[in-house]
Amino acid sequence: MIKRFCLALFNNLGCISLVLLITSCLPNEYRINKQPLGADQISPSISGNGRKLVFLIESNGYKRIQLEDISSRRIIPLRYLSRYRIVGTPAISWNGRYIAASVKIGSNIIVMIEDLIAGKLYRFSLLGGSLPTYLSLSPDASKLVVYLNMNDKRIFEFFDLTKKLEPDLPKRLGNQFSI
Repeated sequence: MIKRFCLALFNNLGCISLVLLITSCLPNEYRINKQPLGADQISPSISGNGRKLVFLIESNGYKRIQLEDISSRRIIPLRYLSRYRIVGTPAISWNGRYIAASVKIGSNIIVMIEDLIAGKLYRFSLLGGSLPTYLSLSPDASKLVVYLNMNDKRIFEFFDLTKKLEPDLPKRLGNQFSI
């Protein structure tokens, strides 16, 4: 339908409107790879360099995490986090080396960070009796903050990751950052 409209518009307006025509006909949305019927894609987080997207797929009340390379549309397997029940929003570092998520193990909820380069999993316990709602990983992966609901009080719990994780910094080309 849109293509037919764009072609009709082009035929009526001529070559001068070609740039306008092309930009108006391009989609402004990113479509995630096909998911099973009834599955919803929620809680997206994009890497700082804009190359990777981590999000949750929710189906029948169960959430699983997925990482995708945006340019190739290739799904990047997660060795550890894909095994757990995700309960909060995911987060991703600058280059997509680290993926963080709140997971439920039995009756406990903890935060896990998967290192895709080193192939390691890091676990972080939360304040007792708290329910994580959101988390955020700093772009260089030096800090993590978790937004908690604890006895009807909302608090932030901070984690210093500098002694656990290597920095995930933008790649440099000379004195300029690459994009």
